[in-house]
Amino acid sequence: MDISIFGPFLQIFAILKVVFANLWQFIVPPFLFLIAFISWVYYRQGQYARSLKFILLNINVSSENIRTAFAAEQIMAGLHGILAPRDPVEKYWRGEFQEAFSFEIVGINGHVNFVIRSPEQFRDLVEAHVYAQYPEAEITEVQDYAAEIPDEITAADSPWEIWGAEMTLAREDAYPIKTYIDIEMATQAAPDEAKLDPLAGLLEVMSNLREGEQMWLQIIAEPTDDSWKDEGEALVRKLIGAKEAKKKSGVLKDFIEEWTEVVVQTVTQAPFAPPTFASKKAAEKDDSPHSLMQFLSPGEQEAVKAIQRNISKVGYRDKIRMIYLMRKDVYDKSLLKSRTAAFIGAFTQFATTNLNTFKLTRKTSAHYWFPTSRLNKRKKQILSEYKSRSLSDGASYFLNTEELATLFHFPTITVKAPLVERIEVKKAMPPKGLPTV
Repeated sequence: MDISIFGPFLQIFAILKVVFANLWQFIVPPFLFLIAFISWVYYRQGQYARSLKFILLNINVSSENIRTAFAAEQIMAGLHGILAPRDPVEKYWRGEFQEAFSFEIVGINGHVNFVIRSPEQFRDLVEAHVYAQYPEAEITEVQDYAAEIPDEITAADSPWEIWGAEMTLAREDAYPIKTYIDIEMATQAAPDEAKLDPLAGLLEVMSNLREGEQMWLQIIAEPTDDSWKDEGEALVRKLIGAKEAKKKSGVLKDFIEEWTEVVVQTVTQAPFAPPTFASKKAAEKDDSPHSLMQFLSPGEQEAVKAIQRNISKVGYRDKIRMIYLMRKDVYDKSLLKSRTAAFIGAFTQFATTNLNTFKLTRKTSAHYWFPTSRLNKRKKQILSEYKSRSLSDGASYFLNTEELATLFHFPTITVKAPLVERIEVKKAMPPKGLPTV
């Protein structure tokens, strides 16, 4: 074997060795400091996370509710108020981070509940915004239903079989999904169908669960600032062919460039010809249109308008998980496929070919190399992440309040699923003059 081919690599290695031997004191300390800093931040964030207390609030609305997802959007907009940017001391020394909510729809043995998991200090805020939109709602603190499922879900003696997956957006976040507004507009020609509930299909599936079946839907939502809109604004400019604004170069640079041009003109022009200062501006003048919006196809124009509407509202950083559980004593492979297909199919109504849609990711399936061990690992992982309501594991994305309200809102009177937990008796204030104890 000819070792001459390794000559250049050996020379480079020798040079790096000499450089490191002479400059290690300038390389190693910053590297160690960076590792120590990252470890410190993670340590402090862990402490801060353990200091937070969370509660689960079960929310029931009236069976005669006529309020659409718009009311839920107002709740989402109000809860966005917990956004609190941290300064460097709070972020890196104390380990503080932005708190998040978890909006969950839970079907257990055919009974369907709407649950909001909130930091305990924001309980009053959640209740205030829910009551503001649904004055007759009943809000009850409940135990965590997910904690009743053992962590060792794949153990031989575990009574449960589990399927799980995450949902992510198929395209850039700026492209919106089909929302409740789009669904209502599509049916506005038929007054009797104008109040179709986009969650009706999912609630019907959950309501038909048998004893020993559970379906969980979790939407983690962390309020975020407007920085997520930059991608959408850039995408709009790209679609309409708008020119990027030229950055100002500064007074000193402009002064030097301008007088350099004057000197060049003086040397190259005829004697005594007065120099001009407008040649650069004239050269930069462009009569081409500032936007190609008028030349776009109807579909492209619709996409631009949808993106602009999407980024006009406040947003959350999100992650969606779904889990289906079945007791092994009632396990049926065909039923498992049917339930999961219905679960996934409930999200297809939010898809549009020219905008955005959801797709499955990180689902509990494995093939080829060591499929059994890899499958068991994924099952335990998604259950653990669901229980912890983790937002940091896997890819997240941004949804605005309109999109969130489409995915999580309380059922209207048009939803006929019989086992959705609702208030059957309308409450009223006691009559005036009623004697009190």
